[in-house]
Amino acid sequence: MTTPAAAPPALTFDPVPHIYRLDGIEIPGVTGSLQECGLIDWSMVPRAILDAAAERGTRVHEACHYLDDGDLDRATLDPQYAGYVEAWERFQRDWGWQNMLVEHMAFHPALRYAGRMDRVGTLPNKIGGHDLVILDFKTGDWVKAYRYQMAAYNALLPEPRRYRRMPLQLCADGQYRSHESKCPPEDFQRDLNVFQGGVAVWYGKRAA
Repeated sequence: MTTPAAAPPALTFDPVPHIYRLDGIEIPGVTGSLQECGLIDWSMVPRAILDAAAERGTRVHEACHYLDDGDLDRATLDPQYAGYVEAWERFQRDWGWQNMLVEHMAFHPALRYAGRMDRVGTLPNKIGGHDLVILDFKTGDWVKAYRYQMAAYNALLPEPRRYRRMPLQLCADGQYRSHESKCPPEDFQRDLNVFQGGVAVWYGKRAA
């Protein structure tokens, strides 16, 4: 008699409180883990500025998602976000970017954290092939914690060392800046170890 296969764990995300749940139980997200241990700390930034930055990031992500799905209505696109979308378009043309996964959500079965990758795709390389890349949109300046964030995203995929880490800063003037050089492949394991400390702190603070 064949034993039925167990159902895969169900991962859900509630965007308003920004909570991931695995089979109904809350688990840390990538950003939340970094905030929990102080590697991301916006406490010195005025609330109004934080709220404006969060709104900008959300709207730019949404617009770029619509663009990649072929559903962007430019007539309804808020002009203050148009430059960021133009920057994403320009990057794709300049670098030959090809999407594989868009807004891909995943969890780590051993470490039990989750995250959402903005884009997973390919870029042409110098030997005629293509490199695998995890790309994360940024609408503000470089922050050191991004290197740990990107390592955490890599670890959510099989064979994480195969993926280049690329935080991509989109700018209001239609320009972009790749911060890939600040996430070198030789630092991947070190950066992932730092991130794992954040996950441990998250669980430690909630332990009985």
